[in-house]
Amino acid sequence: MMVAVFRCATSNPLHMPAEGLWCAPGFRLDAEPPATRLIEDSAAASLGAFRIRSLLSRREAEGFVRAADAMGFTRSASDSDTERRNGALSWALHDPLREALSARIAPFVPRAICSHSGEAAPERRAEMLRAEAARRALLGGGGSAGGGGEPWVRRCDGAPEGTYRYEGLNARCRVYRYEPGGSDRFAPHFDECWPGSTLALKGTGGGEEATLVYDGWTYGADATATWQWGPRDRVSHLSVLVYLNDGFPGGETALLQEDGGGGGSVCVAPSAGDALCFGQSFALGRPGVCPSERALLHEGRPVAAAPPRASATTRAPTRRERRRSGRRGGVRAADAPPPPAKIVMRSDLLYWIPPPES
Repeated sequence: MMVAVFRCATSNPLHMPAEGLWCAPGFRLDAEPPATRLIEDSAAASLGAFRIRSLLSRREAEGFVRAADAMGFTRSASDSDTERRNGALSWALHDPLREALSARIAPFVPRAICSHSGEAAPERRAEMLRAEAARRALLGGGGSAGGGGEPWVRRCDGAPEGTYRYEGLNARCRVYRYEPGGSDRFAPHFDECWPGSTLALKGTGGGEEATLVYDGWTYGADATATWQWGPRDRVSHLSVLVYLNDGFPGGETALLQEDGGGGGSVCVAPSAGDALCFGQSFALGRPGVCPSERALLHEGRPVAAAPPRASATTRAPTRRERRRSGRRGGVRAADAPPPPAKIVMRSDLLYWIPPPES
């Protein structure tokens, strides 16, 4: 079933994407969630990433694709863009959808992130982990295997120090479309942290009056400047990529060493409904502020025009193809329809900013 899509406003014009902002308040997930689990992937884990199987069912992923197609993708402003060349749109998730996805992913992500600036002594890092372990034991909480659940301790220069606690998925999402043919790609880059957001809806139709409201924190101009934030402000620490389709050649997400070299890269092949999570940076383009510890350099690889050696294979023609062409022989794979475009959704995992005294 197709759901209605609406244009949104935003509380901060600086955060309004050039192509605009969309929402789909009628979009619903299946009543029975898929069997979501952590994927054991030591290669991705060695670079600080972790993967989740079936965050969405295939049926749900197909629904996201249909809604995104209804919203419409906007191509990069210029083919000379040195970082991103693909179609894109911005989607603001309404609360029931955001909360359902947040609950699905919660068992697998770091529930707490202990952030520090500068060269913290090993004793300080160990102290932060011990304090978090004691708190979780008191609350009766446990961690999942692998990356999920276990707290992170990371150096984030130019960010408030203390323990950040998981809140959920950001309402603001980006959906990217990579056309087959090898030209669409997302060059190696770090994802930067982003403010938390919530979709506010008014009116009986739900989407006629929709505003994406951003948390109001501001960051310092350099690594030593003071941030300003309120008690309910959130900031992201991790990105989550949710693959909405598959069945195309190429289109992997390449996880790279910080120097961008290929020797230590790990390629993750898209599978519809699966998710990939990794750390973001707090550099925010500030001079003298390096990408944060556990921030992961990554790249969106192109989708090829056709599978390798496709022109050398044949298949039996369909009845319609025989009527149209009059040919009696096989149909070359090169004559078959082109592979689908890759569709992937990107959002952020939000954490409460700790109070100054923490």
